[in-house]
Amino acid sequence: MPDHDASTGVGIDKGGLSGGKVCFNVIGYVNSPYRDPKEILMQPLNLNDTEGSIEIISSCAEGLEGLEKFTHIYVFYHMHRAGRPFIKVKPPFQEEQGIFATRADCRPSPLGFSIVELLRIEGNILHIRGVNMIDGEAVIDIKPYSADFDKVL
Repeated sequence: MPDHDASTGVGIDKGGLSGGKVCFNVIGYVNSPYRDPKEILMQPLNLNDTEGSIEIISSCAEGLEGLEKFTHIYVFYHMHRAGRPFIKVKPPFQEEQGIFATRADCRPSPLGFSIVELLRIEGNILHIRGVNMIDGEAVIDIKPYSADFDKVL
């Protein structure tokens, strides 16, 4: 594994629980009514009508062009309140299992992703529905959801 990827400028720090660290750029921040992970209900997107927004930093705002054509988006974010990582967990109503077989947030890399409904875009603000993120979480990336490409048969 290289120590540095010259094509992206991403440095890799080998060591720690996960074998190394990779740095990402923050492109925005989540505005959510949730302040604590315990407040978020475990529910599918179609039952979650919680609204919020994502404020994209000004240097990335131009990257939103064309996103308004999509009804849903993937949001990748840093779960800053995830807490100490575990390799084995016991989800509610299940047996203990490996962290990668669950959606628990206490992961070696606290990277979250959600599919949310894109309601509208106003400048650099994405108004979304289906929020299951904590207020202030750093957004790392956004990708459009497309039923034509993303649906698994």
